[in-house]
Amino acid sequence: MKETVVGILVILWCCQVSPSRRNQLVIWNVGQGQFITLASDSSCMHLDVGGEQFPQRGLSRLCTRVKRNSVALTHLDMDHRNFLPRIARSFPNFCLHPSASTMIENKKMKSWQAASFCSETTHSPESQAVQNSPFESTHHSILGFVQDSPHDEQIIFTRTQAQRALNNPSENDLSQVFTVTREVLITGDSSIRSERIWTQKQQPALAKIALLVLGHHGSQTSTSQELVETLKSLRMVVASARKKRYNHPHARTALRVAPLTIIRTENWGHLYFQIPIGDDGAFGSTKRRGAQLVGGFEKAKPHYDSIDNSPSEKSSD
Repeated sequence: MKETVVGILVILWCCQVSPSRRNQLVIWNVGQGQFITLASDSSCMHLDVGGEQFPQRGLSRLCTRVKRNSVALTHLDMDHRNFLPRIARSFPNFCLHPSASTMIENKKMKSWQAASFCSETTHSPESQAVQNSPFESTHHSILGFVQDSPHDEQIIFTRTQAQRALNNPSENDLSQVFTVTREVLITGDSSIRSERIWTQKQQPALAKIALLVLGHHGSQTSTSQELVETLKSLRMVVASARKKRYNHPHARTALRVAPLTIIRTENWGHLYFQIPIGDDGAFGSTKRRGAQLVGGFEKAKPHYDSIDNSPSEKSSD
């Protein structure tokens, strides 16, 4: 009901923004899973590539003609990586980002051990992290190989650091944590016990986060109250999940992020956010088919127009 009311009210406010512009962050509606694309004029980086439904049409429009399609993973759960074979088939210029280097030896990735890694980057964030103490240097660029990338994507907690800091970590504990433009936080399925470690070490950076993609699709085992309180600039919360089948996002998680309303991809479809070039820090969003996400996080609240034309269970387009 809250989302519907917000959507109706904002019809009065919305303004047109071209959907064709590049430099976008897209959170695809894949059902239960996570699939996020960072697109510039010459490259697409896919941060996790999992879910129940593949966003073929939208992904092809955005990434078929670019020079490079790379994939970085937060961790190895299937709902974050099961579309890897389809990505490889769809994009001949596909490569794995070096931040996946410590995952490739895992038995779950056996079929990918021959996959090519993106070669232009001068160093792997993971290899650099191995040389340091667990928290000596935790903010690494992950898109050094994209010459013209206007984004500022960073990995603030690596799999290696999680392995060193935690006893008997689960796969969720090992989730790598990413930021985009220093205003977007993507935590994979990072657990609360893992969150405590990187939250304490990254408080200044986390205070600037405006958009949170909920950890573990909104499960109560992620997105602790401590993390939420650290995100002092938070304006929007997104869940890539299916409520009826998986009960994600969980009611306890919704209470933790209140009074913000969780925007669910199952209701809104694919979410396109415009990432501006420059140092002004503004962060806005662009139009999607049938609905429009408009406005920057510098405003009091993000703006929406409607939640009509929600995709069906069978197709995310």
